[in-house]
Amino acid sequence: LDATCVGHTSGVAGIVFLDPYPLLASCDLGGNIAIWAMRPSKYKGKCVCRFRLHNPWASKLVSNPHLVAVTTHIQRTDTKPPPPFAPCDPPPAASAPTPPSMSATASIEAYYLVGGDDKGGLSVWNLLPVLKRLETEFQILPVEKRVDCANPQRNLRVHATELVKKNREGVEWQAYVNREPQCTFYFEPQSMMPLIHLPTTLDSAYQWQAHSDAVYSVQVIVDNASVTLLTASYDRLVKVWALTGGCLGSLTQGDMELARQPYSFPIDYPSRELDKLRNAKAVIKEARHMQQEEDRRSVLATKKKPAAKVPVEATADDDGAEYLFEPTTATTLPPIQKAPRGQMTSFWASRGRKGAKNRVKPVDQKHAGRSFRSLLKKG
Repeated sequence: LDATCVGHTSGVAGIVFLDPYPLLASCDLGGNIAIWAMRPSKYKGKCVCRFRLHNPWASKLVSNPHLVAVTTHIQRTDTKPPPPFAPCDPPPAASAPTPPSMSATASIEAYYLVGGDDKGGLSVWNLLPVLKRLETEFQILPVEKRVDCANPQRNLRVHATELVKKNREGVEWQAYVNREPQCTFYFEPQSMMPLIHLPTTLDSAYQWQAHSDAVYSVQVIVDNASVTLLTASYDRLVKVWALTGGCLGSLTQGDMELARQPYSFPIDYPSRELDKLRNAKAVIKEARHMQQEEDRRSVLATKKKPAAKVPVEATADDDGAEYLFEPTTATTLPPIQKAPRGQMTSFWASRGRKGAKNRVKPVDQKHAGRSFRSLLKKG
């Protein structure tokens, strides 16, 4: 257990991390939206700021609206790609390195928190001023290096009751249990929290009535410069919205009539063409590198290859025989010479085969070696 966040007095409906900041946003059934500090911040597990949801289209006679689905979207400044340069030109010089504390958030233009409530409304808040204030005043800096999860495959399963048992025995939990019954969100008096005191209802950047029933899913679709929202509700409708609140189309479920408004999904064709050029540039660069490596290996192989031997011209000796300057040695046995006719003795004839005329007289002990001795006498 890394941290226990104590503060919500009603059920938590949704949570989302505010990457790259070590912050966690949560919403409960009472309409509260809280932002908690996570590791490696020294305020780990503490609520740094809180505000409430306000839906002007919801009826005041029913319960307060609360968020059901929540997500985030980071809008960055438009970074134009560098102009293309010829292969013979030198590559552009690298810019000065950006400090680590500013590299992750320097290009952020807006940090949106998007939520759908149980009354069918969609709200979009820009949290960038709050995040910048937490970064400058309380040193809650963005995380540059990702922390590896100790249980990425989720194979380790533990019981939550055993994990929070130690926390429930502390003084903070006892003070939370003994809070006032009318309290909608609890802050420990000695903790000096929250760090930033926001208005009860934070002004939203965009807010509109999207569905006639609860919105249970919100997804952000980013296509280069265009940002759209895909929402699903219990009114059996799936709708596509612009970030500013304009409806781009809807899908119906269980209804025979067609959608009341045709789709007008924005497609940024110029940005797509630029993406193709960027991807092609990387492929061309890799192909050129591979060609250069192949040429280099070919040159090295040519240098290591021995020079071909020039054939040596033959010269004639006085007796007319031709010799070479570098005679080659024979590596094979000479051919078998055939015996003259008449001296050829059949192998099978000496063994009594039928039709054999020449027979060899067997040599006994008395005459053994006589032929060899006669040769010695002649010599």
